[in-house]
Amino acid sequence: PPEASYSRSAQAGSPQAQQMSEFDALPEPDTDNAKLNAFNETWEATLAAKAAEEETTRQTMIEAAKAEMAEWEKQQEVQRESKTSQNRQEEQVVLEDIEREMDPENGNPWERVVKLVEIKAEAGEGELDVSRMKSIFLQMKNKQK
Repeated sequence: PPEASYSRSAQAGSPQAQQMSEFDALPEPDTDNAKLNAFNETWEATLAAKAAEEETTRQTMIEAAKAEMAEWEKQQEVQRESKTSQNRQEEQVVLEDIEREMDPENGNPWERVVKLVEIKAEAGEGELDVSRMKSIFLQMKNKQK
């Protein structure tokens, strides 16, 4: 352009020079670039399709996870109820045994003592020998019969 041939000192004082910048000297971008626009459109469409597919897959996985979690929680609840019921039954049996053993008419108190002591265990090295005590418990139990 003809304005570019002026020196800086000449441009500095003129009103036209104050309005011009270095970017004014650049050529205008070609806005009629059909190939680039077509590529950008297809690229944006491809990205949008991938994003939609990803969102669909994500939602499907979330729903599947929720279903699995609900099923797992249901199984855990059934298992917990079963275990609770079993524990109650076992506790009832133990309480009935204790009640029966505490009744003086139903047996000998030494039988309860023998049940609480491990009769068949052998003393290990460095432990006290309690075989005499165990034999006395057995004698007392058998004497009462």
